[in-house]
Parts: sequence; structure tokens; C-alpha cells
Amino acid sequence: MTLNGKSTPLKVLPDGSLEKVSGQILNEDGTEPLPGVSLLILNQRDTTDEFGKFEVTIPLDMQRLNYSISGQKEGYLTLSQNFTLDGGPVEFRMQKK
Repeated sequence: MTLNGKSTPLKVLPDGSLEKVSGQILNEDGTEPLPGVSLLILNQRDTTDEFGKFEVTIPLDMQRLNYSISGQKEGYLTLSQNFTLDGGPVEFRMQKK
């Protein structure tokens, strides 16, 4: 940033608004929630509940808008997808093997 002809570096710090990544995992056609999916987002692990929902807390120094998710459940292909947070929950679908 330049002010009055002088430049100075600025450090941008997260404000904590990206602390949680929450969402739901559904079957391939989106009609059924998938409970028991093991998830990994930025080395943070979670397992979906009976409604296929999850919530992962992201440490302040790792918060950003773009993430990748990995999910595994027996009988389904591994979920591996990049996504961008837009302020709301995210939704993913998994395909049967």
C-alpha cells in the first residue's frame, strides 16, 4: 500500500468469521443424507451425524475461503473436492462403488 509516496506492508489477519466449515454429505442423487462419512478438511477430522451433517473448526491461522475436502464411507467412492466458502453450509454428494 502506498501512502503519501511511501509504501508500507500490511498484514491481513483473519477475523474469525471463517472459523467453522459446516455442511452435509448426501447420496449421489441428493435424496438421502449419508451418516458416518469420515471427513478431513485442513487436517481437521469429523464424521457426519445421522443427518449427514458435519462441522469442522478451523484454527485462526489456517482460515481462508478455499478448501479441499476428503471423505470416505464403506460402499462409496472417495470424495475429494475443492470448494469455496460463501458464508453458508456446503453440500457434497458421494457416489456408490
